Amino acid sequence: MRLTSSSVSRRLPFLDDISFEAARGIVGLLGPNGSGKSTLLRTLAGLDRPDTGQVLIDGAPMPRRTFARHVATVMQHTPDEVDMTVGDVVQLGRIPHRPRLSPTTTADAAHVAEALSKVDLPGWEHRAWSSLSGGERQRVAIARALAQDPEVLLLDEPTNHLDIRHRFALLETLSNMPVTVVAALHDLDLAAQYCTQVVLLTEGRVVATGPSSSVLTPARIAEVFGVTAQVTTDAAGRPRILLSCG
Repeated sequence: MRLTSSSVSRRLPFLDDISFEAARGIVGLLGPNGSGKSTLLRTLAGLDRPDTGQVLIDGAPMPRRTFARHVATVMQHTPDEVDMTVGDVVQLGRIPHRPRLSPTTTADAAHVAEALSKVDLPGWEHRAWSSLSGGERQRVAIARALAQDPEVLLLDEPTNHLDIRHRFALLETLSNMPVTVVAALHDLDLAAQYCTQVVLLTEGRVVATGPSSSVLTPARIAEVFGVTAQVTTDAAGRPRILLSCG
């Protein structure tokens, strides 16, 4: 899969000359605040239009309804007060797969149940959305995306609001799924452990892209983030990153 967008701006350019290829696994979009991670995700999701260039999936633009069946998106902000159950919210992910105005099916219900189990919320279909904590809402939003059965998942800070256990559990689940995940992340250590590829951004441009071991070096982390990094390898052979301000 190739994801490409050349330039996005409102009054001043936010992104410029962005191009990268993403295979199955987790592709981490990394960079300091204001580097363009969320804008890039919104562009890939079709929520922002590039001034020049285009987004290509498998080398070609994709019609909107086809795009909705193949690409699922979870952005940072979810509605606060919605008179819906958890099951209703997750069922929204099945809409691209149903004829218009058709009722939900037993197959849809099975997809919903499976998606909730993947985010460690089995049997929560009848819970009220308004009763959930921020972390629970985040997990339900991800379940809605998973129920869509996408080939590509676009996630903006998917570990936001999650406790430590569920951060690891979510990334473990995503890394074992047969999908391409493009996720904006702040935690460099988690990204180093779980991302098969990282795209490092600063000021709307790609600084480097490739495996985390080759991109997230102490020198590059110091240059882009302004912090000191100690990069090691854990017992499983995964990179680990310890950061300090000194």
